[in-house]
Amino acid sequence: AQKLESKQKLLCLAHPGTFSYLKDRKSLYPFEKLIPPTIFPPKPNKDPIDEGIYVTITGIPGLERLYQEARQLGLKLYSNDPEAVPGSEELLPHVVPNPRIKLQFARAGWGSVWLSQLSGTPLVVPNFDPKDDPEIFFNNRCIEELRLGIVYQGQSLKEILGESERLRPGIQKFNQELVQRFGTLNGNRYAARLIADDYLKAA
Repeated sequence: AQKLESKQKLLCLAHPGTFSYLKDRKSLYPFEKLIPPTIFPPKPNKDPIDEGIYVTITGIPGLERLYQEARQLGLKLYSNDPEAVPGSEELLPHVVPNPRIKLQFARAGWGSVWLSQLSGTPLVVPNFDPKDDPEIFFNNRCIEELRLGIVYQGQSLKEILGESERLRPGIQKFNQELVQRFGTLNGNRYAARLIADDYLKAA
């Protein structure tokens, strides 16, 4: 990896990212640049849906008890894979920013993390499975330390809902700080501008 990266002129690292929780982390290269998350910020959603929770299925076992608790609390279950979440309604992840969605359950891949973060919808991730990609271990730690979400370790859904509501103001503040730092939440456009500026300087 170092051999490949050392030959580049520009290395863009999305923030937050896997090791963003390391306060004393030093750049490996002088051409390393931090940028906002590399997804297009989700659009607001106001679809007329019932209050509920969204489950993004990317291989998350062991949430059956939480699904049952959700129904007992009168919350609707939504998922991109209703066959994997009994009793859920199929909806695409574009509804995650909807104010009726209390939180999102998802594996700690950065697509899911950024979707929750940028939409201000609290994220709950499963505890690390040693058989999973080691990156997920550090992603979980980053999510917890930056207060962007919760690692599920058997808490009741009522506890999770309470904690997730306490996270919302901090998530909004984190996003505001990104805008102050970079001028945007759109890491794709930010990186494209850096590349274009570098190209024009060399032309």
